[in-house]
Amino acid sequence: MEFQFYRLDRQTVNVSCSMEHEAVARWANNEIQGDLKKIKEILVILKQCQTTPHTVDKIITGKEFSLHINRDEVMVKANILFDENLSDEILEDDLQFYDEENMALCGLEDFIHFLNEYCQFIQE
Repeated sequence: MEFQFYRLDRQTVNVSCSMEHEAVARWANNEIQGDLKKIKEILVILKQCQTTPHTVDKIITGKEFSLHINRDEVMVKANILFDENLSDEILEDDLQFYDEENMALCGLEDFIHFLNEYCQFIQE
């Protein structure tokens, strides 16, 4: 996963990601917003999933996006995609159900790396 961190001003950290991981950038920009405490809390959960001897599925629900975590990967998914009624409306309007801006998959180790780099950037 390719990503880049940048500052809009002294307080605002923003993230951009490669096209297939745009949902990760939207999640970070909308749900995390440079909050180091939130990132560290998520890292603890990710490491627990990584080191558990059996498969554990965790969901971290945000305002607009949720993380679906298992031992191997993280899925970032827009909450609107969980609403079956809205999903049907979207499909009726000839929009794709899978949209890079609304859903992305990432390996667990890659996502941990992303969040560690995010922490480092915030602290610079």
